[in-house]
Amino acid sequence: MQHTIKCVVAILFFSLSVKAQDCNHIIRGRIIDAETQQPIPFATVFVKEMKKGTASDGQGFYSIEKICTGNFTLEISHIECSHETRQVSVNDEGAAIDIALHHHEGTDLQEVSISAQAIEAKRTQASTALEGAALAATRGQSLGDALKNLAGVTTLNTGATVAKPVIQGMHSNRVLIFNNGVRQEGQQWGMDHAPEIDAATADKLTVVKGAGSVIYGADAIGGIVLVEPKMMRWTEGLGGKLNLGSFSNGRTGSVALMLEGCQFCHTNGFSTDDKRKFSWRLQGSVKRGGNLKTPNYYLANTGILERNFSGNIEHRGDKTTNSLYISQFYTKIGIFRGAHIGNLDDLKKAFTASEPLVKADFSYDLARPQQQVTHSLLKYKNTWQLSDEQRLLTQISVQRNERGEFDAHRSFGNLPTETDIPNMAFDLWTSSANSTLEHHLSQNIHGKVGAEFTYQNNQTERGGLIPSFVSMNGAAFLTERWHRYDSKWELESGVRYDYKWLNARVRKSNPETEGTLQQFDFQSVAGNIGVIYKLNPMAYFTYNVATAWRAPTVNELFSLGVHHGTASYERGNINLKSERSFNNTLSFVVNEKRLKTQVDFYHNFIKNYIYLRPDNVPILTIRGAFPAFDYAQSDARLTGLDIFIDWNFYKNFNLESKASLLRADNLSQKEALILMPANRLFFNLKYNFSKPNADRISNPVSVENGVVKLKNTSISFGVNHVFAQNRVPLNQDYVAPPKAYTLLNMAFSTTILIKKQVFDLHFQVNNLANVAYRDYLNRFRYFADEVGRDVQLKVQYGF
Repeated sequence: MQHTIKCVVAILFFSLSVKAQDCNHIIRGRIIDAETQQPIPFATVFVKEMKKGTASDGQGFYSIEKICTGNFTLEISHIECSHETRQVSVNDEGAAIDIALHHHEGTDLQEVSISAQAIEAKRTQASTALEGAALAATRGQSLGDALKNLAGVTTLNTGATVAKPVIQGMHSNRVLIFNNGVRQEGQQWGMDHAPEIDAATADKLTVVKGAGSVIYGADAIGGIVLVEPKMMRWTEGLGGKLNLGSFSNGRTGSVALMLEGCQFCHTNGFSTDDKRKFSWRLQGSVKRGGNLKTPNYYLANTGILERNFSGNIEHRGDKTTNSLYISQFYTKIGIFRGAHIGNLDDLKKAFTASEPLVKADFSYDLARPQQQVTHSLLKYKNTWQLSDEQRLLTQISVQRNERGEFDAHRSFGNLPTETDIPNMAFDLWTSSANSTLEHHLSQNIHGKVGAEFTYQNNQTERGGLIPSFVSMNGAAFLTERWHRYDSKWELESGVRYDYKWLNARVRKSNPETEGTLQQFDFQSVAGNIGVIYKLNPMAYFTYNVATAWRAPTVNELFSLGVHHGTASYERGNINLKSERSFNNTLSFVVNEKRLKTQVDFYHNFIKNYIYLRPDNVPILTIRGAFPAFDYAQSDARLTGLDIFIDWNFYKNFNLESKASLLRADNLSQKEALILMPANRLFFNLKYNFSKPNADRISNPVSVENGVVKLKNTSISFGVNHVFAQNRVPLNQDYVAPPKAYTLLNMAFSTTILIKKQVFDLHFQVNNLANVAYRDYLNRFRYFADEVGRDVQLKVQYGF
């Protein structure tokens, strides 16, 4: 009895001591990559004794509240990193601990990576990313050409100089592009209007496939492209990167320079104290090229000139972060002269000729027809940490897009004949503001609620292909995510409401006269539900069902005239209705040491799908003879499969495989849908001379038995096969689809040391066999072949 009383007293004493214990402390810190010192988002941090955990945010920061004083064990995990444990002591001031994670042995973060970690903790939509060495290998190329390296992504081309990304069969206004967090707003309605973005500013290119309509925009029916810059520098000193590129086809050269630094920063930029001050970055790039060449002839007037600049400054205080970003993109692009034909007889000859009617030699001259585009962007962003559970993000941006299109002929009505006077000129101003509150409703539920407003004013100064217009868009959205540390399931759902207002002044005939005012109102709701099921830390399924909508754009409603860039005559349809998409995507992801796989199956039904339909009867204007197209509307169904496999099948050998299969149907007309990508396969065999070296900057070479060995050295050979697009509407195009084609490519990459300075070299040959071919998604396939062999050399120097 006495023993029992002693036990009861001891238990009561322990209970009272626990009850009196202060449990309102916080453990906080940052998760970083042990090799690169970059932050790791979406790593899981779990307090073992208290059964409480959280995930690091996009900057790698984490915090766990309501922790008692005492000693605890932290368990830290990430899908691509080794599991870590740390002991932490919590006192009256809480605890701060930064944690460096090491990636799994053999994982090469400098390759094309499936965005497994992003899907694991952020997205239920299928997504892939291009970064590291794979992204560096595309330096000097356009954004569209760089994205072609990802499964499920191809390009819609206008000749050899303009490329727009196509995601699972959709492009232009159905694919939203975000540059440094700002939705890109240019004249993207044109098939010949490539994104006005300097790809050299990107540290990572992420493609989110399918309807990403809740946060990004209701019209993201096809997908999202995120052009993500490098994290700002928060360590002392000056750093930078220099990229040089040389391309034999077109005799093109490119230079890109980035400088960055930090004022009043700590040597350890990842310290958890809040005394960090200003970080800054400057970037600039130049590109110049001449006429491109097919295996048999030069393409007249296909040169390019590009000059770009950007600057960013960011300040971090105790509770707020403020950043200011400014950029300007300028390009002058030659449009293939052989696509502009003077009369109907010559146009018919051009359709059947094996070579263009216009001959050329190599030249750097940029004559008519051509495009000149300047895109300017100013962005301010504020992040306010309201509490450990809430963060408010506010962003304001202004964009100006100035586009001039120059016909093949100099004179136009009463305009002077100088070459610097465009035949069509568009001046688009876009102002936008958005605010998002990130919150945690509980330990397992977090989400975002936000609103945004956009105002646009577009002045068509000459040409009259589309009218001047004013538009406004207001939206509100809510998304929530349920995630528990010990559960195999994650759930996400969201809803968004948009209201769009369009006021256009339509000119019937004389471009100099005032037009008729046309006003449109569109409004609807978009939403999605997604789920993740984890088989194990390295394999999982995702399923997402979403509905999105898109209002018809100005060009689809009002186009009437010659579109110089595409060498076509286009007619809009004022009776078009809004599109409505119902998208289902099922993905399976494996991200193991020797095998990385992603398989995406999608089924997309679009009601009132808007498309360009060939008229079959060319039209003769005072500007020449052109193929004619009308905007039409039908119900459509797109079903497809994207496959990516990277298999380390034997020692240092890797086999990379990609496949994209698509079946698109026009349900209203009971026929195939026009202008859809053909099925394609890609195989690449790669040999790594040594295991990828994370410490390549300080130790790029090694010496074994007196022999110098280069690290990060590899050679690869690729085969790209594109099938013929035989699923096309019968008798609805001017020229039959081209034949299937197979291209061979090779690449060699290495890291060298010159006077203790590290250089990354990349040598690549595209179309190694110099094959003559045409691609179905090139609007100028009517007139010429694609470019032939291209030998590329890229040099990257980081300091």
